[in-house]
Amino acid sequence: MAEAALAPLAELKLPARHEFLGLARRLVVWLATRSGFDPEDAEELALAVAQACSNVVEAARAAWGAGATLRLAVTSTEGGLSLDVDAFAPDSREALPVRSARPETATPTAAATQVVSNLLWDVIRALVDVLDCPVPDGGEQIHFRLTKYLIHPPKAEG
Repeated sequence: MAEAALAPLAELKLPARHEFLGLARRLVVWLATRSGFDPEDAEELALAVAQACSNVVEAARAAWGAGATLRLAVTSTEGGLSLDVDAFAPDSREALPVRSARPETATPTAAATQVVSNLLWDVIRALVDVLDCPVPDGGEQIHFRLTKYLIHPPKAEG
């Protein structure tokens, strides 16, 4: 179900690091509840976005090392919210200015990462209505779109 975007609600740019993902999660909960989602659906959407952001952070680290930028853009649609999660290479025009990075922590093996990644994508798919994951082209950007539709329960007659 393709819908025209109505209004950009927020854009958040952060260093592509796991310790900043709580900010993205809080923004999603706040915007979803203000857009009419019940608290449980807002939390589910925030969980899906946090998992997508985590996967994008890992993909950015693998593609470009430290210094990438994570962007979360939230747009209101006729039926709910559309959330774009992007990562930009450190030398991209969209990237935040790079400060001295903290040392990288040890990363899990590729096989372990793939198992966890597959599980996380299954969780994300279960929590949103539409998940669009184009294959990265090896350029300066990684992009994912999650869409959750606002479904109003039928009104009781009487």
